[in-house]
Amino acid sequence: MFQNYHSVFSIHPLMEKSAGLKPIFVTDKLRTKLGILAEVIDGYADSPTSPGVTNKIEKIYQNIQEMGIVHQTVLIDTKESALIHSFRFVIARKQFKMTPLLSVGSTSGYVTPFIEILERAGIIDITLRKLFQLKLIELGYIRQTRFLNKVYLCPKCQHSHILFVEVCPNCKTSDIQSQAVIHHFRCANVSPETTYMTDGMLKCPKCGKYLRHIGVDYDRPTDIYICNSCTHHFTTPDMKAICTRCKETFSTVQLVPYDIYEFEFTSKGVHAFASNEAYLTLQKDIEVGISSYENFADSLRMLAGISHSDEDYFVLGRLWMMGKNGMVLSVRPDHIILQYVYMRFKNFKVATDGRMIYIAQVVSADDEKLQNAFVHEQFAKLQSEIMTLKLEYVNIQYEIFSVLKSDFDERFVKDFQIVAPAIDID
Repeated sequence: MFQNYHSVFSIHPLMEKSAGLKPIFVTDKLRTKLGILAEVIDGYADSPTSPGVTNKIEKIYQNIQEMGIVHQTVLIDTKESALIHSFRFVIARKQFKMTPLLSVGSTSGYVTPFIEILERAGIIDITLRKLFQLKLIELGYIRQTRFLNKVYLCPKCQHSHILFVEVCPNCKTSDIQSQAVIHHFRCANVSPETTYMTDGMLKCPKCGKYLRHIGVDYDRPTDIYICNSCTHHFTTPDMKAICTRCKETFSTVQLVPYDIYEFEFTSKGVHAFASNEAYLTLQKDIEVGISSYENFADSLRMLAGISHSDEDYFVLGRLWMMGKNGMVLSVRPDHIILQYVYMRFKNFKVATDGRMIYIAQVVSADDEKLQNAFVHEQFAKLQSEIMTLKLEYVNIQYEIFSVLKSDFDERFVKDFQIVAPAIDID
């Protein structure tokens, strides 16, 4: 089975540059034996000339012709081009919907088969996949159609293979056990059941009376935990998360939430991948562009995971407009201020939440001061230039931050999106 999988895997059109978008069939003997590859082959066949095979081949080539999928001359020599090629492959089969499947072998717990193949081959990783997905949404190439689940990923390596362990709030060991608490009605003593056990019977440690009938002599109102290491008693244990991939331990609040959605291609996306447009827009800088704050935050989490060193920095800025009445003005997606920011910060991630505009970039420690100064300079120029437009606001205000990658966490993601005092929608 292992050899079958890798034999097909090695010549699959998603992997083999010379195969392009050509149909691929395997012998019917491999039915039920290909695992995830079964989702991205065109069928099984006893003979290459059987009607089922030839008809399917003709249908695929007919799809390619009808949809105007151009012959691709660009080499599949980058991670981005491999992803683009895989999307062209499924479009040629008129598979316009991407439904993630629950899988024990996936980094995020769910797989999109044709993308999972690239991940298992080591061509892409979960971070690039998620950045690519965000970029497709921003460009309008795909849209979310159905929410499937919310999962939590390791903040360090972005994997979902996490063990959740109950621990003692005092010493953080998992050597804990629970037992019932007994309430003796007569003397009102409340203590763990072990304190009542005497020669196999229940005897109150406070008044010495034997307890014979539950509901008459006593009850068990709750359970209590006891730590075998430090003897601490508690009613609710803490929880820690251990990543089975990178072996790091985190609190549950440090885990990164990740929503799993079903997606479908838009007509714009189908055209982009059928033509060369996708190669022109996606081959480089997939981590930049204008997005919502939610996608912006996801990008920051992922960029934190792929920066080359823990000594790398995030250079971030936020900008907002104040009206004559002292109110914060709203920022529409087509607002000129947003376009001005994007023009000045094309190598940055740019986002808006309707109130503020945010920018971010990962830089090395050597470049941090230089890039910080660049942002200051550009914001100041923008502040003076925008006044010449004689728009409705009095001034532009901004703040700039440099955050060490190792200090970047979920708290910063939330705090960075400050709530504006009010919005003037006029």
